[in-house]
Amino acid sequence: MNAKHAPRNRAEARALRAATADASRPWYPVQRALRSIVGALVVLVPLVNGAAAAAIAYLGSQTDVTIPPSVFVWLNAIVAATALAIGLVSRLMAVPGFNAFLTRLGLGTVPKSAIFFTTPASDQVRAHVEPDPRV
Repeated sequence: MNAKHAPRNRAEARALRAATADASRPWYPVQRALRSIVGALVVLVPLVNGAAAAAIAYLGSQTDVTIPPSVFVWLNAIVAATALAIGLVSRLMAVPGFNAFLTRLGLGTVPKSAIFFTTPASDQVRAHVEPDPRV
């Protein structure tokens, strides 16, 4: 059985979990989390501060409401906490078991189409992951 398909029985599912946990283990999971944090900060800090500045300018021109400068400090603290949460989720997604689950959903680091099953002479089903053809 040299076919690319979804597992049809428990032996194939067990082999799939083992193969995806080993072969799709992401490199540098902590670095991936840090990159996610930096990416979130690069996007969110200017966006939130720009929107807050525009809202404060609008409120200042239309009403007598004055917003204290500490609002920006609190907004940036919320942005930092959000970026840390994004980094934590990114790190959790790099755990091999969670990555294997994501692969079964089609969201892992290895596409489902790269996984195939073989049955050697010992009748033990094995799952293999093809290398990335672009590398």
